[in-house]
Amino acid sequence: MEQYLTKLIKNEKVLLCMGLFDIFKRKKKAKETGEERLSPEKLVSLRERQSKEKHWEAIGKAKERILSLTKELDGEIAAIERVNLDDKKVEEKIRSIVKGNLESFLKQVKKLKQSLEELAESEFESIQGIASEADSLLKDFEKKSYMGFEKATYLVGKELGDVVKSISSFFKDMKKIVDNYKDLIHASDAIERIKSINEDIAGKQRAKAEMEKEIEDIEKKEKNSEKEHRGLTRQIEEIKKSNEYREKQEKKKELESRKGKLKQEVSVLKGLIDLKRLAGIFHSSEKQMAVIKELKDDFHAAFEKYKAEKILDMTSEAENKDEIRKKIEEISRLKQEIKEISGLISGKDEIAEIKARQEQLDTEKNLLAQDKEKLHKKKEQIIDDIKELEAEHRKKVRILRECSLK
Repeated sequence: MEQYLTKLIKNEKVLLCMGLFDIFKRKKKAKETGEERLSPEKLVSLRERQSKEKHWEAIGKAKERILSLTKELDGEIAAIERVNLDDKKVEEKIRSIVKGNLESFLKQVKKLKQSLEELAESEFESIQGIASEADSLLKDFEKKSYMGFEKATYLVGKELGDVVKSISSFFKDMKKIVDNYKDLIHASDAIERIKSINEDIAGKQRAKAEMEKEIEDIEKKEKNSEKEHRGLTRQIEEIKKSNEYREKQEKKKELESRKGKLKQEVSVLKGLIDLKRLAGIFHSSEKQMAVIKELKDDFHAAFEKYKAEKILDMTSEAENKDEIRKKIEEISRLKQEIKEISGLISGKDEIAEIKARQEQLDTEKNLLAQDKEKLHKKKEQIIDDIKELEAEHRKKVRILRECSLK
């Protein structure tokens, strides 16, 4: 019976312990699950509220320690002021040097005390802010008091050593305070970066939307350009089917035929004229010799320049003058026909104008394609940037979830 009761009590203790353990486990799990279910926005809002409360707590502890240091410095200042160098058995010159440096060191200690008191009265939003400011003040003190400290310690040791010990102890305590609030600092940094990332993502999303709108506008222009190009092609086909166009094409062929015939006849005329004999006749006339030279160099151009009458006049004594005259008359008749045909087909060339517009559309299309390609590349870069920012955002959110600010 006694063994049974002992066993029963043991079992009840085990059950009781298991029950309590399960309760704590459930509470912990519920807490974790609750925060894990929070959206990043709600988590940031929660951590921001918690951070403000924690920062006040941390800043309060930092200020308490700063004021504690000022009280220590108060006593150490009084101790330094009580130092009597006259009791020191040293040369007057050395006593004078030490006294000057001791006064310099004391001046810096008093200045540090005042700065720390002002620091304790100042408003700060974070533990990093007040810790950084305190660190800056102490480093400035170290820099400005070092020389005085080194030379004054020749005769004064304990009083100056106490100041150094107090500051060293303060450094350690401040480091502990900051270390105790690591989660707070990590959370604060993460919150600020998340806000910055959100702004960056929003800005890049706006830029992406603008680029998509520009790409859409370009694609509309490309469609309109293609539509106009097809319409112009149909227009050319319709013009080519018309009787007027066919007649004009026939006239163009006829015109080219006449021009070819004219060129041949002018060449025949050149063969009929003995330019060497003409040079012998007009060798004394500078003016006529200039004409003959031009006929030798480029007969067709010179013939156009000086007209038929001039050539007839110069060849009036030639044995074949009648043949030359007939050839010139035939050339004149061909020129007149060419002029008449040209008059019939003169006016604007609708197809040429349409093709010129199509070429312009092709150029614009190429430029639009280049612009669209550039925009696509910029858009792809923005998408990559957003992905990187989102990855960093997730990382910072994980840090927030891991921080405990209770």
